[in-house]
Amino acid sequence: MAGFDLSNFGIHARRAAARVTQRPFNEAHLWTIWIGSIIIYIISLLRPFSLLRLYNLPHQYLGPLTNHAPSGAFRYAISMIGLLLLYALGWQICRRLIATPAVWRLVIGGSILTGAMLLFVQPYGAGDIYDYFFTGHVSAQYAANPYLFIPKDYADDLYFQFVGWQHIRSVYGPLWQLLGIGAVTLTQSHLLAGLLAYKLVVLVAFIATTLVIRRILQRLAPALALQGTYLFAWCPLVLIETAVNGHNDSVMTLGITLCFLALSHKRIALALAGLSSAVLVKYTALLFLPLILLYLWLEMPGYARDIRPTPWTGTGELIRAYLPDRQTFLPRLNLLMQAAAGFALPVVLLYAPFWVGWHTLDALRDYPEMWTTSPSAVLFYNLRNWLGDDMAGRLSIQFSLALLASAYTSIVLWQRHTGILALAARCGILLWIYLLVCNPWFQPWYLIWLASLVALDIRPVHFWRFWAFLLGTAASYLFWSYPFFWQPWGARQLESQTMATLLAYTPPLLVLLWESFQVSPRSGDQ
Repeated sequence: MAGFDLSNFGIHARRAAARVTQRPFNEAHLWTIWIGSIIIYIISLLRPFSLLRLYNLPHQYLGPLTNHAPSGAFRYAISMIGLLLLYALGWQICRRLIATPAVWRLVIGGSILTGAMLLFVQPYGAGDIYDYFFTGHVSAQYAANPYLFIPKDYADDLYFQFVGWQHIRSVYGPLWQLLGIGAVTLTQSHLLAGLLAYKLVVLVAFIATTLVIRRILQRLAPALALQGTYLFAWCPLVLIETAVNGHNDSVMTLGITLCFLALSHKRIALALAGLSSAVLVKYTALLFLPLILLYLWLEMPGYARDIRPTPWTGTGELIRAYLPDRQTFLPRLNLLMQAAAGFALPVVLLYAPFWVGWHTLDALRDYPEMWTTSPSAVLFYNLRNWLGDDMAGRLSIQFSLALLASAYTSIVLWQRHTGILALAARCGILLWIYLLVCNPWFQPWYLIWLASLVALDIRPVHFWRFWAFLLGTAASYLFWSYPFFWQPWGARQLESQTMATLLAYTPPLLVLLWESFQVSPRSGDQ
């Protein structure tokens, strides 16, 4: 795992400060990047895909909106390449820019204004926001429990025609359900107002996440604060998937980053309440719970460990490292009890309005296995021709779980650095592994999760790996919207999944391969 290096954060902070001294820029350079990006957003998204013109037409996605024409594919590719190049250039400027108040106003204010403009772009990447609206509408209008009905049960409703997932109950947590019911109630189930309300909710969460990332970095690594905040706040994919497509992932990332902020202030119960709120939007956030609990057990009380476990540490040494003596056991147990209380309280309070026994969670059990744009999906579509869907699905899931368990084990045995940013780095490593090799169903908006963690673990090679993933994701978006509908791709699932996976994953894996050949910082640099 040489490519995932938890190097000393102080080294990168001092080098960042040296770059600012050596080659200062001013905010005019960043203004140029922002204005260029705004022009691209207006020409490629706001003008052709106006929400005010298209919101009441069902299933208006990128491909159908352009008739899957090669000219549409070309325009989309050029616009995304332009946005990503400007984004990369802006990050390079931020690395050498003195973080004056004027620069901070541009980074934060520019992101807010861009997001506000993108609210009025039709959700062209997915129709999930229409599903959100319908679930909230039915829950508010008919007093229905979102965990008990499927949209098909209300097929006579005016808005049913906009629903994409018609036979699946909601799999989002109760915090998101309550936010949705509130948004629909305030807008009185008006479709346009409801869509804008949902978009506004996730945009506010995105802005709040940006401010939390800035706060964490200013507190723990001030020299890296500007470039880390910029990475999240100006990321084209994060802005598009939040303000345009209205995905709720930014609400989840807000809970995760609030968890890290509270941990930096040693507010244990509040930190776990933040993580719990993330889980109560999307259950994927549970991935980070074991690492955070382990951090509390090993690091928070301030007891120094003589042993830093490695993959070669013996069993006896591991016991000494992970099992404290009598003096430290009770304080650490007290921390875990605070964590348990902080995590459990939001779960109890937010599930209470919907709870009807364990049947409330049936949607998670009954959720169908789905495979797309991932190594696990390629494995599944290869195996299904020989073993059938059931056996292929079981083997592919077991393969993914085994890889995930191996990732947990490696990260636990490999941690040598302490501190909140090192914890965020370990969570980021886990998420990288999950997205690259363990996730059976990959979607572009999952990179919102990754953006928030990379922003807290910001260094050049990590930015370029993330940027390469953005590029690959844009390429897979392009494939599913255009070439997939050009024969013979649309008729061949295995070949289509393989091509989309190669497009999405090859760029970040190439950067990771390049990382593995780099020499670690010399001890003399520390």
